[in-house]
Amino acid sequence: MTKNYLIPLISLVIAFSSVKAEIIDGPANFRLRPNGPILFSLKDGQEVECGFLKNGWYQVSIDIGVTEQQFKDRYDVKKGDKLIDFHGKLISVALSNIPSESTRLSSGDMEIFGYVSKSNIKPNSIPENTLESLIRVNNSHLQYDAFKGLLSKEKYEKENLIKKTLPGLAVYYIYESTVIDPSPISRIALYFENGELIAIEHSRPLNIGHFGDYKVFEENRLLIIRPPKGLSDKQFVEKVSEAYAGSD
Repeated sequence: MTKNYLIPLISLVIAFSSVKAEIIDGPANFRLRPNGPILFSLKDGQEVECGFLKNGWYQVSIDIGVTEQQFKDRYDVKKGDKLIDFHGKLISVALSNIPSESTRLSSGDMEIFGYVSKSNIKPNSIPENTLESLIRVNNSHLQYDAFKGLLSKEKYEKENLIKKTLPGLAVYYIYESTVIDPSPISRIALYFENGELIAIEHSRPLNIGHFGDYKVFEENRLLIIRPPKGLSDKQFVEKVSEAYAGSD
């Protein structure tokens, strides 16, 4: 019997509202592993969370809803089951059983992990690509106004952590995908001083000029266009690292 899902609790959606979704260029086969068995197919325009690109493949995930009973039963997706999104819309139908090792089940929600080919992710939906393009176009005018549209479209949020050590800065960020880390860390954070972009914190490679790029927290790095007034690059990195240490 095919099992239908109910719309899950909204709290999880809110908690990860600033995770950036990439867009499927489809139809796309969602596979268990690179070149592996097909778990289901995704339509063009479907949102997914992308991990790192490796050998032409992205690890990706999608979220579906589960009922309270399915959660209690530790539900596993079987061939023929309907996959329903948070709005009650059909995402796809499972073409094979999905191993429990490829899912993360919580109350009201299941995250399914797999792989899609690089060619099946729209390049302009990857936030590093859009940021790099915007900076190339505005390389002599890195003012907040040039980034306002990007911040709104990609749902960047304001970060207050940095106020502990650098109160003169404004920081806007999106979370890293839960494919990489289930506890949210910044994927991209834009640092502004007096309305000017001065640094970019990032968890994935960026191709933005020849600037100093320093480790600040876990795998995150800080690309410094210029340090805040009165500080050296080293002092700036120390202040950012201090802010993270104070969050524990």
